[in-house]
Amino acid sequence: QQQAGGTPQKIGVGSAEGWAAYANHGHLFVKTHRYVPGAEYSDKGSSVEVFTNSDMLELETLGPVTTLVPGATVEHVEQWYLLRDVPAPQTEDDVRQIVLPKLQAALGAG
Repeated sequence: QQQAGGTPQKIGVGSAEGWAAYANHGHLFVKTHRYVPGAEYSDKGSSVEVFTNSDMLELETLGPVTTLVPGATVEHVEQWYLLRDVPAPQTEDDVRQIVLPKLQAALGAG
C-alpha cells in the first residue's frame, strides 16, 4: 500500500505466471495475461510493471516486443478480477495459502 507523500516508484518483472494482483482493504484486484516464454519484453524483460505515487497505483501488463508491417495488428488481452474478503498477504506463504486458492477459484469460474 502506498504511503501518503511517498516518492514515485516503478518496478518491472518478467512474470511467467501470467497474473499480477494488488490487495487493498480486503479486496484483491487481479489481472491475468498471456506470457510468451522466450519472447523479448521491453524494460529489461518486464511483462508486469507497477508504478505508484502518493495518488495512485498502476498495475500494468506488457506483451512481447513485436515488429508490425503496415496494416498489421497485434492484440494484448487482459482479464480483470476483483475478489472480496481477501486479507492482504504479508509473505509468500500467504500468497500460496490465501491468494492462489481464491485466484484459481475465480479463474475456474471465469
